[in-house]
Amino acid sequence: SGINATLVKAASISGKITAPAGVDPADIQVSARGAGNSWNMGYYGSTNDTGEYTIKGLPAGSYKIEFSSYSSNVLAQWYKNASSFEGGTAVALTSGQDVAGIDATLAKAATISGKVAAPEGVDLAAVSVSVQTANDFYWGQFDVEGSYTVSDLPPGSYKVAFLGNNSGAMTQWY
Repeated sequence: SGINATLVKAASISGKITAPAGVDPADIQVSARGAGNSWNMGYYGSTNDTGEYTIKGLPAGSYKIEFSSYSSNVLAQWYKNASSFEGGTAVALTSGQDVAGIDATLAKAATISGKVAAPEGVDLAAVSVSVQTANDFYWGQFDVEGSYTVSDLPPGSYKVAFLGNNSGAMTQWY
């Protein structure tokens, strides 16, 4: 007994996300990461069905805010419409401060899809597809029918590789 404490109010960041048509705003995740290092553990918040979010429990500091989704085919972005952590605008918080209006309008991502025919003896389950730029790789798998989809692609030009792996097929480029 006698172990008493006085809690200190943490800071928070809140805002509203506008999602593209056909995307449920509740599928968007929001994270706040220390502005000095994109790989540090972040603080997370979820959006509701109207796109509003709040990230609570933040200590004083400077944060970069990422808006992303792993299932909605929207482009991830950092606060103030940046495509990378380095380009994102930091939000500075003092102890207990509530900062509102950290909003984002997300854009629909591109998709590359198709169907591959394979001769008898080729195991399509072992084939993979790689969609590439000079700096980035995006991956997909084939279904048993040979159809594939690679989503969450930013605008740009891509090379597509159909990787034979151990399927019995040769690797081919499109």
